[in-house]
This record gives sequence, structure tokens and C-alpha cells, in this order.
Amino acid sequence: GSSSVRPPRNKRDKVDAAMAWATACGLPAALLVGILLPVEARLEQGSLPTSENFREYAGKFCFDFKKIKDGGSKKPIVGEWDFTISGAVEEGLHDSRESEGPPCWGRCQTQGRFYLMAFDDQAHRWSKARAQWDDLTCEELHHISNWAEDLSGRLSKGRAYTQKITLTESIRPRFWYFAFVNCGAQVREPMSYSLHLRNTRMGFQEEFGVDRQNLIQVYATFWVLFGILAFLLFLSARQLNESFDWNVRSWPQIWLLQASAWCSATGCVFFLFHCLIYARNGRGEPMLAMTGTFCAAAGKCLIMLLLFSIARGWALLTSPGNQRQWNVIVGVLATIVAISMGCEYHGEYFHDTSTTYYLYESWPGLVILLLNFFLFAWCLVTMWGTFAAETCEEARGFYRFALVICLFFFISLPAMCVTASLISPWYRRQWAIGIELATRCAVTAALVHCLQPSRLNALSSARLMGDQIKFKDEDAVDDGLGDHMYEDNTPGDFNRVGVAE
Repeated sequence: GSSSVRPPRNKRDKVDAAMAWATACGLPAALLVGILLPVEARLEQGSLPTSENFREYAGKFCFDFKKIKDGGSKKPIVGEWDFTISGAVEEGLHDSRESEGPPCWGRCQTQGRFYLMAFDDQAHRWSKARAQWDDLTCEELHHISNWAEDLSGRLSKGRAYTQKITLTESIRPRFWYFAFVNCGAQVREPMSYSLHLRNTRMGFQEEFGVDRQNLIQVYATFWVLFGILAFLLFLSARQLNESFDWNVRSWPQIWLLQASAWCSATGCVFFLFHCLIYARNGRGEPMLAMTGTFCAAAGKCLIMLLLFSIARGWALLTSPGNQRQWNVIVGVLATIVAISMGCEYHGEYFHDTSTTYYLYESWPGLVILLLNFFLFAWCLVTMWGTFAAETCEEARGFYRFALVICLFFFISLPAMCVTASLISPWYRRQWAIGIELATRCAVTAALVHCLQPSRLNALSSARLMGDQIKFKDEDAVDDGLGDHMYEDNTPGDFNRVGVAE
């Protein structure tokens, strides 16, 4: 029944309120950061080896394009890159020979020189260079590159050298890859470089590659949506506390979903900060991206854990007999989080030479897909068994709806990968991120509806009426904690005994 006395706020209420304020303040603070920081371009920088022969990958960037108007002949400028390199080199010995075909296609010119080379994403350009990176000669690399700048003479006096290059593109967006290639020049002073890349037609987002554009809007939108869902869950918990004699701890599924929504909202805020800083200084803040990845992965894993707790009951966590299953689930979820964090760390702190465009095209992404399929099969079988064993119509409707949510959530990941493979590579990353966030948001909203207080109150009322609650085997169910299904049960007990063990 209802209580006339408002229960005191417990520590969890205070934590939820603090998380609500932190998330609500995230967007204004992120916008303030975006306004105050100075503008620079996409930035790659580092130091180069000192040997006479090396090939150092410097980074990649997706440049925009603009079609030529009918009758026009001048290609529009869509991007530019400028580089600064400091140090001193001395040209080595030159080869004066010539060849009509490989390796020189004319006069041999690379021996003893130091180059910055650029390759586009065509199969006979970067794909070929990367596949045979250690086997191709300098002449062959020079030949298949789209652009090469001889820096030997520029650095002979030990002065820093800066140059700006403009790019025209009228067919489609293209990924461009940059590398420093030393073909025998002697390094007299250690060299360091900075490489600035930008799309000049993209306004505020000019420091973003085409594959990353609109991410600021995406993260801001889903920050708002997840924040609204988390706030609704906060109100649901308060309603359970104030309208009934139950505390939200009696319904741990609500707390799990609440924590998942806060993690998802907080992850969007961290990514939003990272993108705004990226738009200003060209590098972003890698630790913000790492934290955002952790929050997003935690949000997804909490949803998976919630689905298992619905399928198996809360006894999955509390019953000693389920300890092994609990350890396996936690181990798989921890592996997913660790792989996601590792991929983000590699992407932020290392230059990736691959031609993959988002996580699930790489082998770590395939591992996550396999683990996702394993959890899907396990959760589906368990939840179907629970649904089939239940005779109470109230509970069967609850599990039927939960079963649909489970199917949608787990199938969405492979479906997203299939959909992304049909999208052009230069748009694939942003679409994959948007689809994943939309799916997680939709599942969270469906679970908010599934676990609303009125539904939980009806289920609890049905559970407390013993003549309505029977399993098909007509045997008493014991979850290992001494609870009997025909005894008077609290809402928390319903979560444990409403499952056929």
C-alpha cells in the first residue's frame, strides 16, 4: 500500500542526484570549452628515426570533394595540408641510371634523398604501398605516390622548413595517407615534424575528416536523449520510494538501467568535450575519448547484465549455485570493455596504417561480435525457458516484452555491421556511431517502459496472490537462498523466484 510518510533520501539517491547535475552541466561546459580554445588544424606530429634508410608513417585524413559545375574547367580547392619539419640532413650518393619501366620509370631520382610522400586510397596507391611496404624500393614508392616532396635540399642548412599544399577533388571524398621516406640521406640533426590537415569547405568542422564530420551534433543529441531517460528512471525510483513501501533496492533492475543510462549520457558528454577540443586544436584530448569509450562500453554491458537478470532472476548474482555462470558473464563483459578500451587507446596514441574505417572491420571488432553472439544465444535460451515455464499472464506479458527487447538489442550489432558495409567508406564511421547510439537509446527507452512503476506494482501484486502464481511443473522453486515461491515475497524476492531454476 501507499505510505503517508516520505522516506528519507539514501546514499544512492544522493549519488543519482549528483550524476544528474554532472550530466546536465556537461553540454554547457563543453560549449564553453569550444568557444574559448584557439583554432588550429588537424595535427599530426612526432619525431623521425636517424638512420639513412627508414619509412615512417605520419597519419591519414579524409578530404572532402566538390563536383565541377557544368561547363566549368577549374577544379575547386577542397582542402589543404601544411607541414613543418626541423632538423638537418645531407644528401647521399645519387644514381644516374635510367629505366623505361620499373624501378625508375625514367631517370632514377630517389637515391640519397629524403621525401614526404602522399598516397590516396585507390588500390594501386596506398593499398599497394601498405601491402608491400618493406619490399618496394624507394623508386617504386615514389612512382605510386600521388605527391612527393624532396626535403633533402631544404634541410641541408639545418633550418626548419614549412610548406602549404592545396588539394582539389571533384569525384568523391578520399582518404589520404602520409609518410616520410629516407632513401639514403644522412641525418645530421634529429628531425621532428608537424603535419596540419583540414577540409577548407567544412567551416567550424574543417579540422575533421569527412568520416568524422557531424559527430559533435550526434553526441550532443544523444547526450540529451540519454539524460532524459536517466531522469525518467530517477523519477521512477523516487515514485517507488514514495508511493509504495518499497525502496528502489528492492528492484535492482531499475538501478542497473539507471546506471546504464547515466553511463551512456556521461560517455556522450566526454566524447562531446573531446570533439570540441579536437575542432579547436586538431588533436582533441585522448583521455576524454578513452573515458567516453569506457562509459559507453559500461552502459552496453550494464544493459546486457540487466537482460540476464531479467532472464535468470536476481538470484544470478545472489545465489551461490549461480556463481560460475556469473563469473563467465562478468568475464565476457570485462573482455568486451577491455577490447574497446584497447582499440581506442591504439587509435589515439598510435598511427594506424590500416585501411579499416571503424572498429568492427578489424579483428578486435570481430572478437566483440563473437562474444556478443555467445551472450545473445545464452540470454535468449534462458529468457525463453523462463517465459515458457511461466503460467501467470502478467508475468508472461512482461517476459514476452523483455524477449523482444533482448532480440532487438543483440541482433542490432551484426545488423549495424551489415548496414555499415553498404555505406560508402568515408561515411561509414559516423553512421556506425549514430546507429549504435540510436539502438542503445531505443533499448534503454523500451526497458524504461518495461520497468515502469505501474507495471512493477501489478506484477508484484500478482506475485503476492499465491493462487495466480504457478509454474508448469507445479513444483516449488528454490533459488538456493531459502525463498519458497508460495511464501509471502517482497518485490526483490519476485526477481529471484520468478525464474525456473
